[in-house]
Amino acid sequence: MKKESIIYYAGLLLVLLATSCVKVQPPFNSNNLTVTFNAPTATYLTASKTVNGKDSLDFSYSGSCTQPITYVTLTKNDTEIGRDSIKTGDRMSFSNLVKKMVADTIPGNYVYKVVARDQDNIYLGSSNPIIVTVNSDMTYIQNNRLYVPDTTAMTNKTYFNAATQNTFSYSDISTTDKGSSVDFGYFWDPTIVSGTTVKGHTIYNLNLSPVPSAIAMYNTSGFTKNATQLVLITSPTWVNLNSGAIIKATGISKFKTPLATNSVSALAAGSIVLFKTAAGKYGAIDITFVSGASASKTTYINFDLKMAN
Repeated sequence: MKKESIIYYAGLLLVLLATSCVKVQPPFNSNNLTVTFNAPTATYLTASKTVNGKDSLDFSYSGSCTQPITYVTLTKNDTEIGRDSIKTGDRMSFSNLVKKMVADTIPGNYVYKVVARDQDNIYLGSSNPIIVTVNSDMTYIQNNRLYVPDTTAMTNKTYFNAATQNTFSYSDISTTDKGSSVDFGYFWDPTIVSGTTVKGHTIYNLNLSPVPSAIAMYNTSGFTKNATQLVLITSPTWVNLNSGAIIKATGISKFKTPLATNSVSALAAGSIVLFKTAAGKYGAIDITFVSGASASKTTYINFDLKMAN
């Protein structure tokens, strides 16, 4: 019995010693931090805001904590984008920490928070989130379709306006705006380029000269002929043309020097055509489907469109 008592009290003593050595940490995800966002000028954010891509996003923040702080970070969507070390004083507070940046160009919501951690990287708390909503700076329209010209009724929708995404037949434009709304048209070009290979699916503007036989039956001599520039590209990819800013920058680069780009041919599913309208608007189309391989009136293409606002 005496031996059992000794073992019991020895075990209890070990438990007490181990407990006294344990470092007490704040409860997981407890918030011991209070943050104030300051606004020395109008560009500094103190609350959630809607902005355009590349607008100024400035942050100035002060705060206090119930635990000593080792560093304070600014996070975007929970990823650290700025850090300040707290090395002096009681380390229980900080003031007027400043971070300056610009808004993302990809539309969406971005969550910014100030987070404090101790010397062991233990989370001490965070500010209320500031949600920055970036407006879309481009138009994105899917499932557009154009048909080749038809020789009899002339009612196939073969012309396109990029700004409104309206389609027109020859009959439409010959009786209304005389081509002023047409940015480009579509036809099947039977011209042989090598061996038995033909130009095939083709997008063009009304300045195209000489006029191929496939569209010669459309008398456009009295039409307004908007000089939309066109060029096939392989980079950036369609997925990476994800903002108006990128589309515009790509267009400025591609159309930096005068190019003979009144038409682009040999189009197939996956082809990307960059364009600049006569009004100076930049855009791109992605050919998603081609139907037919002739000038038959049932031949058409489907495409998606992105255009910088």
